[in-house]
Amino acid sequence: MISIIVPIYNAEQYLRRCLDSILAQSYTDFELLLINDGSKDTSGAICDAYAAKDSRVRVSHKENGGVSSARNLGLDNAQGEYITFCDADDYVTPDWLAAYSEAIARNVDLAIQGYYAIDGDNTVEKNLSLCQGNTIEAKRQLITSLMSQRMYGYLWVKLFRRAIIEEHAIRFDTQSTFREDEQFFSKCLEYTSSFIYTDRVGYYYIVPPASKSYRGDPYYSIFPIFQSLDKVFRGELPKEICQIHYVNIKVSAVKYLAASKRLTDYHIDLYQRMIHTLSYTNGIKNKLLNTLILKSHQLGVISICMVRVIRKILS
Repeated sequence: MISIIVPIYNAEQYLRRCLDSILAQSYTDFELLLINDGSKDTSGAICDAYAAKDSRVRVSHKENGGVSSARNLGLDNAQGEYITFCDADDYVTPDWLAAYSEAIARNVDLAIQGYYAIDGDNTVEKNLSLCQGNTIEAKRQLITSLMSQRMYGYLWVKLFRRAIIEEHAIRFDTQSTFREDEQFFSKCLEYTSSFIYTDRVGYYYIVPPASKSYRGDPYYSIFPIFQSLDKVFRGELPKEICQIHYVNIKVSAVKYLAASKRLTDYHIDLYQRMIHTLSYTNGIKNKLLNTLILKSHQLGVISICMVRVIRKILS
């Protein structure tokens, strides 16, 4: 059985479309866990109405605590052998779960498929070629491909073996409001032994408007991801991943220092490995930033004057 977790907050405008698409699946061995995260509209009542009509639907009502706490409650109550996620403003094709059922037959730990990104009137298919593996090298190649195609963090195109999540007590960090999905996926990857990427596409992702911003501390959020990746890559991050994330690591570290906060030894080590992998050690700007970040322990509290210099460099 597959457990589908849907966190819900004030989603009455599109919730029925989401639930109808899930309940119309050609693969029927699933449970649908609706987590009403303190909605102030009629979302809770909509959930209860669907549960009354279909025994596969189970509803939990909770005080508002954010998407991570809602997903965690879903994980706590899931009973399926595998778990996947769906966002309340998105919807799926009738064979979304059928594509996953093929993976279940292969007895893998992780299954992934593509999706359609809908941005206004524009629809773009995001997908990779069919692949599968059960080796460390294959998993590393998968990670690099997902990151390069900007498909790494999306949970709703991934199917997880629940036993791995439970055995290692993997949950979402409720203190993190930014990239918490990537943190969860990265942690699962540490213990994933086999995977399959199907070239089927069954998920419709509604791209949020530009006005909807995701606020959070990128410094706090991004380093747990790399702590997991370092375990998978054994401390030797490939150049492709360093290229994708170097700017994020640099900017988040500098902002942390500008707030007079202390970097940990791991954060400094990660930055040092990145700049050496990418040969980003030349140029006045790079040398200044490298000195600031790598020698931050010796520099102590960064002065306001230095903060102004940093902002000028990053502008």
